[in-house]
Amino acid sequence: MSVALRDKRLKSAYCCQILCAIVAATVAGISLGTITLFPKISVASTKQAVSSCHQLRKTNTAIWIDNEVILTAGEAQRHRGGRGRSGWRYQSDNDPSRDSGNVDLSVSWIVIGDDAKNMAAMQIEIQRDGRPISQWVLNPACVVQSEREILYDENGLAISLSIRNNNQAPIIQPLNPPVPEIQATMSDQSVLVALVDSGVNYTLPIINSRLARNSKGDLLSQDYWDNDGLPFDAHPTGSAFNVVRHGTRTASILLREAPDAQLVAYRYPRPDMSRMTHLVAHAAQQGVSIIGLPLGGNKQDQWKAFADAAKQFPDILFIASAGNNGRNIDQQPVYPASLTLENLLVVTSADDFIVPAERVNWGRVSVDYMLPAEMVEAVDFDGSPVKVSGSSYAVPRMVAMAARMKAAKPAWRASDIKAEFARRYATGTSTRYVNGGYIADPLADEHVLSGITSTAETTIESANSETATHTIPLALFALGDSWTIDAITASVTQAEKLLAQCGLSISDVDVRRVNASDYLMDLSVSNGHTLFSKLRPAGQRHPVAIVFARDTTMLDPYDGEAFGEGNTRQRYWMRNSVWLTDGIRDAGIALAHELFHVLANSGEHSRLAGNLMQASTSDEAATLTKEQCEMAIGNAVAEGLVFR
Repeated sequence: MSVALRDKRLKSAYCCQILCAIVAATVAGISLGTITLFPKISVASTKQAVSSCHQLRKTNTAIWIDNEVILTAGEAQRHRGGRGRSGWRYQSDNDPSRDSGNVDLSVSWIVIGDDAKNMAAMQIEIQRDGRPISQWVLNPACVVQSEREILYDENGLAISLSIRNNNQAPIIQPLNPPVPEIQATMSDQSVLVALVDSGVNYTLPIINSRLARNSKGDLLSQDYWDNDGLPFDAHPTGSAFNVVRHGTRTASILLREAPDAQLVAYRYPRPDMSRMTHLVAHAAQQGVSIIGLPLGGNKQDQWKAFADAAKQFPDILFIASAGNNGRNIDQQPVYPASLTLENLLVVTSADDFIVPAERVNWGRVSVDYMLPAEMVEAVDFDGSPVKVSGSSYAVPRMVAMAARMKAAKPAWRASDIKAEFARRYATGTSTRYVNGGYIADPLADEHVLSGITSTAETTIESANSETATHTIPLALFALGDSWTIDAITASVTQAEKLLAQCGLSISDVDVRRVNASDYLMDLSVSNGHTLFSKLRPAGQRHPVAIVFARDTTMLDPYDGEAFGEGNTRQRYWMRNSVWLTDGIRDAGIALAHELFHVLANSGEHSRLAGNLMQASTSDEAATLTKEQCEMAIGNAVAEGLVFR
């Protein structure tokens, strides 16, 4: 089978399936040349893969027959794979005299586990003329779980990867497609930023329209892995058949959070890291002022060329990931994060407790800032939405912040941007983990802050103030329009009724409707920081805040959450607040339950039948003991949360 693709500037979008690309090109009247496609994985070859798997399990050897060529598995050699994928490798005997049609054929069998008989899985790969062609992954019973095939053009360039899992229809992923001509949406005043990653899926309009171009309309982006102008998102890991797509995700975050930025995307030069010299020089020639590096490794020598190049361009700000090894990189360095460069900032990801998130790295000397980069919304390689986590995703958020600073102050250089970060965020918080500080909300610029307003809509009056021994002053905030006034009034009234058994009432209180950016409508520690900076200004004493939110984006999501003295040491701005999300069950009971947590400064739950403080709220659990009431009131009086 042969088809053509002479023109690398297809005027139609490159379809994910090869057949779709052919049809689209034909409709557009584009001349087609020749693409050489190796034979598709046949039923016979899949059967042979299964047969050789059984042979290897039973006899510790196997044969592979391809036309007149018979290949035999050699002696087992130790195979060391990552993440518990170690085992044994059997390589076929590649005797050139056995070649058919002057095609060099080789087969490798990789057994995961202690031995072939007791394997956890087997991976069989075929190479032709030194190029990986086919792969099968089989389970311990030699049942095929996955079939993969790489297709090449006449020049030997890999053009697509076919993936068939569990006998489902195959998925065809492009590997190095032409660049569609999509109209860019940027102006001449845009800030040029770069990401050095696995490339980007430039066939997606959301990415393509934001890529920087020269006056001829050509991309400024480059692929320093393949040394061409097609930095398509592809990072083979362990095998050419296992491709990680990382750069599209990081780029999508950067472009969303820096609407005035144009992106120069680079595919990093994994085969030869000395090419980083040319990469940095190329970025400087294009006028790039900020470069994100959401990648890294353990070998310092691989980053020498980058370090030397970065010193040659002190006005470019480089922002690197601390890595995702779960370690202190002051003690166990990761590069480029551990390099000593004046124009380098290093970032990591924080969780909801303002400590390094699970798996990410930190370092009191090597890492500058922590910011929230867990479960961040991104665009996946195929254009679908995806949630991503890790220090590498802190990089595009930080690059976006720097880009917005640069857009506001075009004359600023790397030293100016670093100084501005220090002025705003080097507060000394989280000093066990980073040398700068914690950036609570990377989106909270002046525009976002100025857009936060609140309006009093109604007043809820106490129903039992005359009989109560203590009164709880409250501040009520409804974020957006997800909660109605009736629903808020009903929940507050029921909560007061339940707490009356402790002699508590609420003070008359206004319900304030909060208008703000859409992302601030949900519960998160970051959003709380931004909202409360306007609604509960620092330096003043505030009553307990009840926030009626749309949803939650907390890493451990609950429909209702309480923040008291005991669980807010690092996230102090959340202290003495209760958050309820729209749709919460038994809202009034939940409010009383969470408010009691704050008053008592305790996260403990009761096992007593019918007790309000059971782990799960219900309309059958509404009572409080005398001891519980005394504890809550005693703490609340001491903390100034109630008055007589």
